[in-house]
Amino acid sequence: MNERSLMKFGYVRQILGSIRKHRGEPALLLICLITISLVYVWAAASLQLRVTDITRELAIGVAGSLLPLIAVMLVLQFAVASWRLYRNQQVALATKQTLLDLNEFDRAESEHKLQAHHVKREEGLRGRYEADVTRLEENIMALTRGLRGGQK
Repeated sequence: MNERSLMKFGYVRQILGSIRKHRGEPALLLICLITISLVYVWAAASLQLRVTDITRELAIGVAGSLLPLIAVMLVLQFAVASWRLYRNQQVALATKQTLLDLNEFDRAESEHKLQAHHVKREEGLRGRYEADVTRLEENIMALTRGLRGGQK
């Protein structure tokens, strides 16, 4: 397979992943189809058709009239998933371009801010660690005094 066909399969896989991720939409689609089917059954009941009146051709006609509706709903579902994929790709490309457009000064400033953030975070962690060690040492000393006091 060439690279282009592999890319197409990749897009199909991402679209199906998007549909699976947003499970509520296919569930809504299924509810709509069930509702429409129930309307068909209700319409047939309101026409007071008897079982003997239902022929094979009528059943095929009813099923055939549902097929275009099912096809339209499936195409709509794939269109929404495709739009979602397109939108995510546009956001990713815009973010990448923004990062590439940073000049040397912006990069240095970003690195400085990131380094300052990490230094501040390390200081906070070190302070908490020292406080925990101090508290544990005090607890050990209190327990040791308690044991020594209980032995006398």
